[in-house]
Amino acid sequence: MRAFTIMAGVGLLLGVAIAQKQPASTPSKSTENQTKNSATSTASSDRNGAKIHTYKGSLVAASCAAASGEASQNCGVSPNATEFALKTSDGRTLAFDLVGNQRAQEAIKNNKKWVVAATSGKPIPVKVDGTEEEGKLTVMSIQ
Repeated sequence: MRAFTIMAGVGLLLGVAIAQKQPASTPSKSTENQTKNSATSTASSDRNGAKIHTYKGSLVAASCAAASGEASQNCGVSPNATEFALKTSDGRTLAFDLVGNQRAQEAIKNNKKWVVAATSGKPIPVKVDGTEEEGKLTVMSIQ
């Protein structure tokens, strides 16, 4: 009887120990307020250790911006555009990656104000989170 009581107690303690929920560890995000050529406001790291920055500027047609050497006012986007770039306030033009182009297309379709601006030829102010490498912007999100 004593052995049965000890075994039941050990089983009960073991069950309680296993059932304990471990606290979820939250990854530390280092968010810094930085300014990079007047286009960056915040930075953090992605999985690969690359810095994710927030870029602000105007959404432009990538083909027009590439052809003219820089994005000018006549490089506005149309509602059915497929390739995009970001013209920053300091005049730099950053072409979007493939996924960024898709995200921009979806954003235009889902934002009535952007559709109106695109059809009337007005600039579309955007905020893009992503990483830049050699003039190419890998887009994580676009607003």
